[in-house]
Amino acid sequence: MPPTGVLRATSLASLPVDEEERLAAQLLLLRGDSRHHSDAVRLMREHLGVQAVLLEGALADALLPSTDAAEGIPAAPGPSLGCLERGLPLGLATAATVEAPKPGDVVSDAAISRWIRTTCESVEVGLINYLHVGVRVMWAAPDGAWKQQALLRPRCKVSITGHGCISWQNTFLGHSFELRPEDPAASAPVSFTVQHAGVVSIGEPAPLPEELYRHNWTAVVETTQALERKRARAVGFARAPIPERTWAALSTYYYNNRHAAQREDWDDLGTSMAFVNWWESQTRLIPMPLRWKERWHRELMPTVAAWAGDVQLQATAFYGMRVYADASWLIRHVDREDTHALSAIMNLDQSDDAWPLLIDSLDGETHSLTISPGEMLFYESARCLHGRPLPLKGSRFVNAFVHYRPKDDPHWHAVAGSYSGAAVRWAADHIAAREMARRLAAHSGHAWLAGAAAASPSAAPTSSAGSLGGSLTWEAAVALDAAIAILLFGVLCLVARRLRLTGLILARLQRAARPRREKGEAAYYSSYCLKP
Repeated sequence: MPPTGVLRATSLASLPVDEEERLAAQLLLLRGDSRHHSDAVRLMREHLGVQAVLLEGALADALLPSTDAAEGIPAAPGPSLGCLERGLPLGLATAATVEAPKPGDVVSDAAISRWIRTTCESVEVGLINYLHVGVRVMWAAPDGAWKQQALLRPRCKVSITGHGCISWQNTFLGHSFELRPEDPAASAPVSFTVQHAGVVSIGEPAPLPEELYRHNWTAVVETTQALERKRARAVGFARAPIPERTWAALSTYYYNNRHAAQREDWDDLGTSMAFVNWWESQTRLIPMPLRWKERWHRELMPTVAAWAGDVQLQATAFYGMRVYADASWLIRHVDREDTHALSAIMNLDQSDDAWPLLIDSLDGETHSLTISPGEMLFYESARCLHGRPLPLKGSRFVNAFVHYRPKDDPHWHAVAGSYSGAAVRWAADHIAAREMARRLAAHSGHAWLAGAAAASPSAAPTSSAGSLGGSLTWEAAVALDAAIAILLFGVLCLVARRLRLTGLILARLQRAARPRREKGEAAYYSSYCLKP
């Protein structure tokens, strides 16, 4: 029999779950055949935030797996301890990232206790103050005294890009807090005990001015949509499942905080632009802990980079979790060029019908796509006109948005850098030779090139560089353009020097080039499309 307070589990069905088949507690996993499990059990009275589970048989190997044997290296035994997060879907338990100590890290009672505390019980809690007065964050110390940990600024506003007013506290499961307004008349205190990572708020968001709801948003939406169409270029997209471990963690955090969504404030945009009909259907946000966002951002990067042709990426932004409500719509738009080169939309939950995303592809057509919970859509959000113009039919639709750009290349959109080169090679592999030649001819004026391609079979190139009409590679075409440009510039410089106007011409060229660089119009490859 297992000790008092410790559960015995021989299968996943033996683990404690709630009515949604998700883990009902933070679990401390103990391998039954390990010498450490009895030590951990003895220390459980110090760790009230977790439930100890003694794993037996095949379940221990499934949840605390050993490392695979490699050539010349025997397989390492599975860890003796591990933990799983409350709210994790039972079906994803074996795919979740089981936090486990490294061999030799838990060789004493103090080491075991420290590992449980810092790994299984450590969480981030975001605190939000909507009141017009400051709020003291009070922590119940072990000796029973209340100690102030932070002071929350008043009138917090939560938006998709800025959560600066949210105070993220590193704390532990089972710890108790109280949010006390500096003016007791402003609100009653809010008390809570930490059960999982998440957000807690006091008060309600300040009402928005009535004139915002009476504004002529139809005209604003039409103006915004027209500007976004001018910015957009045809691009690529693809669907894929969210990697299992990341999906397990995202789904768990969303489930634990699904009732803690905060109003998303859009009024900072003023009345000059509008992307979401927040004045008709209010969107909400579930802010994510900084530590988790960083981890998920890092975990998703290889998947996005592989889709982009193994481009080296830099993480730039992670937005959400955004909860759309019934009748919400999102105009078709493009995102920021400096940070949103390659992006992914992740579907975390939906209530009823699918909600199509309209997105432009490389052939210039608009495609209607849907993704289910647990799926993600890769797309080039700074070039791809995308949106959900059809009103949502359902009570909720929950998305998170992750963005990257080429590593160490913040001006990827303005110059032909590493990303542009990869884009060309990528496009060459996926667009018919005739179409590629037609686009190059339209760009450079080489009509003979389009004619040569028309005479050749319209088959997609097979090499990484691709061939145009089966006779001219991308590298050759680019080299030809460069040679012509250099020759013309040389002739111009000779004439200018002879007329003693070199300085004037160069100055005029610099002034003409500066706004083009600033607008991101100088990218040679910006008119070429990537794969769908």
